[in-house]
Amino acid sequence: MRTAIRAMCACLLVSAACVAQADVPGLEQPRPSDADDCAAAAAAMPAGAILDLLDPEAPDDRRQRARAAYELAAESAACPEFGYTVGLLHRFGPDLPGNLLPRDLPKARVLIRRMAEAGYLQAYADLAEMEMVHGRYRESMKWTQVYLYFVKNIKMPQMRNGDDIQFDRAAYNGHLLNRAEVVWRWQKPAVPRRHVNQDLTAYLAEHETRVGALIAEGARGYADLGPGPRRVEDPGRCYLKALDRVGAATASYVVEVQHSGQVSRIIAENFVPNMETADFLKTCVRRYRFAAFDGTRPRLTRVSMTYGSSEGASLRR
Repeated sequence: MRTAIRAMCACLLVSAACVAQADVPGLEQPRPSDADDCAAAAAAMPAGAILDLLDPEAPDDRRQRARAAYELAAESAACPEFGYTVGLLHRFGPDLPGNLLPRDLPKARVLIRRMAEAGYLQAYADLAEMEMVHGRYRESMKWTQVYLYFVKNIKMPQMRNGDDIQFDRAAYNGHLLNRAEVVWRWQKPAVPRRHVNQDLTAYLAEHETRVGALIAEGARGYADLGPGPRRVEDPGRCYLKALDRVGAATASYVVEVQHSGQVSRIIAENFVPNMETADFLKTCVRRYRFAAFDGTRPRLTRVSMTYGSSEGASLRR
């Protein structure tokens, strides 16, 4: 029997961000601290670097060039977007097919948190998921609570569609909270429940005003993709057969569009709970349609997907 479960789709916004060029022979190498114009520095990134970095089938020399460019750019604390990509690679390690970077959780924590505190809300969920997988259950609960606090107090008040609000409450977000509650009870020795509120309160006392204002301005974007293609159709709510034993999932993709408007590659860069679910959700990404554009070089865009049911877990817990 087929069960209809909604996958909500949204393209991430593109905005200016800093990046520096790879340390490659024969090329000028602006250091991240020298980049006064972050968008111009991003334009100096090797063409298609993000796809070469993520696509295991890309030529090895181009992949290594992209790796060098992103690792150099990650040194800039002022421009966290590229460090975030590196942080995700260090988070996933061998769980991401063809990953050029090893799992390095300390590096991942620094780079992903830097992106979160620059106003990219999803990065808080990334921290929660990472700590949950690797057994740091109190930290996982802390980042879950921070993420959901900003969802409730900043994201949801900006939403107008009641169905979207219910889906946002019950699908991935409610599922994340339920899982954080389960693993909290796994801690040995047991941790008093009062620490949940204490950890949240302590973090907000230091960061709420600044980070909340950044989140309210809109999703932190990326500049590494350049001018993206124009969407002419998106799947809106995409109904899929239920995934076995997966209550909710989320994934983000880099989509390559040819000048004809045809999609040529869809590469996952972020996913929960695993790569198999990210491959499954590509069904909905393939329903996007893009307008043709001048030139011959492909254009890139990002698409994020959230899978789940509006009848799922509730944030009221």
